[in-house]
Amino acid sequence: MQAPAKKSKTPSKPHVLIVDDSRVMRVALRKLLAPEFELSECENGARAWELLSEVNDVQVVFTDLSMPEMDGTELISRIRGSQDPLLKNLPIIVITGKGDNEATKQEVVALGANDFVNKPFNALHVKARAQSYISHQRVAERLNHTEERLASETTVDPATGLGSIKYFERVATELLAQIKRNTGNWTWLGIEIDNYKSIYITHGKPASCVIARKIGDLINTTVREGDHAATLGPGRFMLILRSTNTNAAQVLAERLRSAIKNAVFSAHDQRLLLTASIGVCQPSVIRSSRYKDVLDQALHTLQQAKNAGGNTVCLHQPEKEAQAEPLSILAAIQLADAGETTQLIRHRSGIIKQLLPLLQAVAGDARKELKTFIDAVQEKL
Repeated sequence: MQAPAKKSKTPSKPHVLIVDDSRVMRVALRKLLAPEFELSECENGARAWELLSEVNDVQVVFTDLSMPEMDGTELISRIRGSQDPLLKNLPIIVITGKGDNEATKQEVVALGANDFVNKPFNALHVKARAQSYISHQRVAERLNHTEERLASETTVDPATGLGSIKYFERVATELLAQIKRNTGNWTWLGIEIDNYKSIYITHGKPASCVIARKIGDLINTTVREGDHAATLGPGRFMLILRSTNTNAAQVLAERLRSAIKNAVFSAHDQRLLLTASIGVCQPSVIRSSRYKDVLDQALHTLQQAKNAGGNTVCLHQPEKEAQAEPLSILAAIQLADAGETTQLIRHRSGIIKQLLPLLQAVAGDARKELKTFIDAVQEKL
């Protein structure tokens, strides 16, 4: 087997793999293709499969059918059964001889072969086939990249009809800036279907997609105009309710929990009963808060609802400083340096109480601005 190009190498010419146990046939193809293509050669399917598992730049495979260790039909089957999309869709051109009848050709086409070249080789025919499938593959790759880019940029999750993760992050970041300017309040609802993973495993992706769409419809019909709902992952959703206090949000959460519990879902003619865990959280926000800090608070409350056993609405209750271990000033500085703002928020009152004597001692009676600041801090306690 000719040594393959390393993964990191970018060939100047398209990479073609020749698989044939006959050295004569390999040499013949090499002479025809070498001027325009980078070539690798293998004497059987087993070696070819090893090569394809190691490199990712092969663009066309020419393979014989009758070979030792692993024949051409098994190689085609392995390529078409690969979990790697690039490998699975690799163009395969079968090398046929006088002994390969029409039934054999139909068999390999059914397995996934794209085309044939006959022995003895016609130079023009071989080159044209290779170039044609390489050009086709490049177009397909560009289309796939375009689809992936559009999917990452879209504002709607196609599976549920709710907002996408990118959309939700953008909206939440914009609202966070408004909250920091004291121009409103918000409440977050984290929702997770309790047994969604087991449904996916048992009934498969198609059934799970139907269920996800129905849950998305339930959420869409429950939230108000101006609120924001998005899908964060399989069976997990997040809502932002604007200008809504936790009491009103809890009422809405109970309505959603009940709607999901009473809805009729089915998979393969089997009726399914679903429940949801819902966390209601009005996140604490300080000037340095980021989107991830706020999201972590909401997810923490959702986890509390899940830990309660499912089919539950859990209201976020801030930790009471009197019951918690006081956070020292040194520990607070270390957390701030590490960017752990969520824990700082939870201990904010205790930190301020420890800082006040220091600020008052430094202020004396000469710093009017500092005294004004201290008075403002004391009002927050």
